[in-house]
Amino acid sequence: MRLRPLLLLLGWLGLSPGLHAGEIVFGELVVHSSPGQNLRASIPIGLPAGLPLATLRLSLGDAESYRQQGLDRPALLDSIQLALLARGEQRARIQLFASSPWQGEAVNLLLQIEYGDQVRQGQFMIQPIQASSGPEYIRVRQDETLDSVALRLGERHSRSYLHMMYALYQANPQAFFRDNMNNLRSGVQLRIPSTEELYRFDDAEAFAAIRAHQTRKQAAERSTSPALAQPNAPLRIDSDTRGMRADLQQLSEDEARFAEQNRALREQLLAMESRVQRLGNALLDDLGEMPVTDMDAPQQAHQSGDPANTASPRKPPAALPNGLMLSLILGVIISGILMQRRLRSA
Repeated sequence: MRLRPLLLLLGWLGLSPGLHAGEIVFGELVVHSSPGQNLRASIPIGLPAGLPLATLRLSLGDAESYRQQGLDRPALLDSIQLALLARGEQRARIQLFASSPWQGEAVNLLLQIEYGDQVRQGQFMIQPIQASSGPEYIRVRQDETLDSVALRLGERHSRSYLHMMYALYQANPQAFFRDNMNNLRSGVQLRIPSTEELYRFDDAEAFAAIRAHQTRKQAAERSTSPALAQPNAPLRIDSDTRGMRADLQQLSEDEARFAEQNRALREQLLAMESRVQRLGNALLDDLGEMPVTDMDAPQQAHQSGDPANTASPRKPPAALPNGLMLSLILGVIISGILMQRRLRSA
């Protein structure tokens, strides 16, 4: 699995102009509980260099703050508690815990952080559960990985892209080589998991599954590398028949594509051979129409004693026409090219 999304997040937190200006930068809110459970969510933040975490004071927006924003303050906020956890020298995470369940409704969250003489406010939305009218699909682009597909779909809900990765894998097991979410097939069509599927599992299950798949892939790479260096090493047959069938199907599709390309090349070769044959026939016809010089005519005239014939000098053979000479050279070049292609195809 690529670490690009994590690196992008770290780069954003480390290189944001707000950080260098001494401001706190908010990340995206992620919900960690399913509807019907007590709400749990988190918000990553970037801190200015040298700012002690203990000097930060967190609070939720009051009724007046919501009124100024033209919003109604949700009753769920009365049961929410806030906690601030350090994640590094310039990174932290705000944890939200509610003592009452979240039923999947939309929640507008106004958050305020005070540090020194500055106040930083952030507005977040916990996305509601929306029932889809039918299954939706997304096409995997060339050389696209599962995490990049999950990031493309990340704006539809308040779940992290890691949750979407695991839900996509569960909803489309046939789209992966050897039943591993790190081996996504290019060009396949994935069914987008429903909201119920996305909230069916918690953080621990998603993270454990992603780690397990990564461990399996690394173990497979380590086990196959020595076998490539040792020709006499015994073969290891994968017991996962579903993965083997998927591999065989992919090989069959590749073979059919190669056969079609070979057929097209053979047709082109036959057409070129036909053109060369016609060119050769035309060359023979031109040679047949040329006048033949009688080399024995002076000899016969000398023997017969004809002085007129003996005095005439011998004529040199007629030269080939320029067009005929070019045709002959072209035929030799084409024959060489065809011979090279036949040798390569053999």
